[in-house]
Amino acid sequence: MIEGVSYRVKEPSPGFRKLPDRYFAKRCFEEVEIPFGFTEIGEGCFAFCKELRKITIPRGVTKIGKFCFEYCTSLESITIPNSVKEIGYGCFNHCRSLKEITIPNSLIHIAYNMDYLYCCDSLEKVIIAKSKPPPPPKVGDIDRNTGKKITMVDTTPAGDGVAYRIMVDESDDDLDWIDN
Repeated sequence: MIEGVSYRVKEPSPGFRKLPDRYFAKRCFEEVEIPFGFTEIGEGCFAFCKELRKITIPRGVTKIGKFCFEYCTSLESITIPNSVKEIGYGCFNHCRSLKEITIPNSLIHIAYNMDYLYCCDSLEKVIIAKSKPPPPPKVGDIDRNTGKKITMVDTTPAGDGVAYRIMVDESDDDLDWIDN
């Protein structure tokens, strides 16, 4: 492994989709680019990389291990892709230069009590990405609530949080609108 200002991780080989635990720990890179194909960044993978200022995490990564960026004291901002479902405990602890972090709406598990941002003294902004509502169903789809075929979709805003209305096929009854 060559140390220097910038480093691009090699493409993952088949069956190798995780950057190993502590793989880059204590290295002297200022910028690191992780290519598409990795799905996990191991525990403490970049811990104590005190010169690390910028990291590019690709879409497809679903898990960032605990203490992954701990003591990356020069890291200023990070955007976590929408594919990430889990951020481990202590992930950004002691990232004293971290000013901004973008958290995706895809998260299923994140450390409790903000224990992944402990001692981030410069933190000014935590952005939690907005989620997009799912698209309305199409005529001919099966309604997930009734299990019946959808015969009509009305996407006219109805208020009260209703995103769309559907009409299902009631072969023995009149057609009824269902709010969703």
